Amino acid sequence: MSEKVRMLNVPRRKTDEFYRYKMPDLIHKIEGKGNGIKTVIVNCEDIANALDRPASYLCRYFGISLAAATNTDSGKYIINGKHEYKDLMNVLDKFIDKFVLCKKCENPETVMIVKNKTLTLHCKACGEATVVPKNEKLLKFIFIHPPKHEKEEEEDDEQTNEGVVETKENPFDKRTVKITLKLKNGEKEELSIVGKDFDLKKIINEGHPGNRLNALIGGYKHCYNLSTKTLIREMFEIIFDANMFDNFAEQIDFFDLFLGDELNPQGMISFLEEFNVACAKYKLYNDPRLLNILLYLYNNGYVIKSAMKEWYDGGAVQMSPMKQKAKEFIEWLNDQEEEEEEEEEDDE
Repeated sequence: MSEKVRMLNVPRRKTDEFYRYKMPDLIHKIEGKGNGIKTVIVNCEDIANALDRPASYLCRYFGISLAAATNTDSGKYIINGKHEYKDLMNVLDKFIDKFVLCKKCENPETVMIVKNKTLTLHCKACGEATVVPKNEKLLKFIFIHPPKHEKEEEEDDEQTNEGVVETKENPFDKRTVKITLKLKNGEKEELSIVGKDFDLKKIINEGHPGNRLNALIGGYKHCYNLSTKTLIREMFEIIFDANMFDNFAEQIDFFDLFLGDELNPQGMISFLEEFNVACAKYKLYNDPRLLNILLYLYNNGYVIKSAMKEWYDGGAVQMSPMKQKAKEFIEWLNDQEEEEEEEEEDDE
């Protein structure tokens, strides 16, 4: 694939230019004329690799959606007929929505699992498992040509009705990041770390002192072009479990170490979203400590009232037990402010 090919976010509706998940823009060309005219997806394999899906699935989906025959026998990905770029991209967007993105977190980190004539997308980011509707026409092709384990691909084993598409190598794994650490004696230590050596879970569990931990996590974020929102999500997945309320103050210090100057209102909203997900995952909504946890977050600057209110007002309020707890907390804050204002007036 040419280096000049434009890279697009996956999905395209994501507008952050530093978004982690990218795919090459679609390149097509028209060949032949008359009844023999056809459209060739020049970089179908490159796009499919970026999406971690077999190119044959993508090509067949183009054919199904455009009501055209497809052919891959010549090593090219061919769709009969003349098709415009806009139409092809619309089909690609639908393929990504239906067969790549997690329906919960919208990250393209799903693994395809075929079992008992059912296709499930299992998200490695949030753990959600979504069954693809059985009326999708592409399923017939997938069941005949199920995704394989890497070992199956290497050994060219017989096709089975069960398989997994493994994640392809992340291009950021080869990036080298230089980190400067300030030592207690005033000297500096220079580190050069290759992306594949950044293990976030290992970094957290190794017990690095504050400044070193901060630098390492900052390097990880820079290496993989992570947004604060994505980094917060990854940290929640690593740090918190079903016992997260037992030593919450100690665990939350990790966020203070590397998010301190960066935890702006939008970051706080992302923090609350992930806190919400964790409470749902571990069924902590009815834990009597929840309101005290919210108070701790507020008193220690992890969330401010305006951010909590903005998060509360966004989306379907009534659908989240967490937001009901937040409502109680916001009402309590309002009462506190009113009391303080009354006291100030009395003092005057």
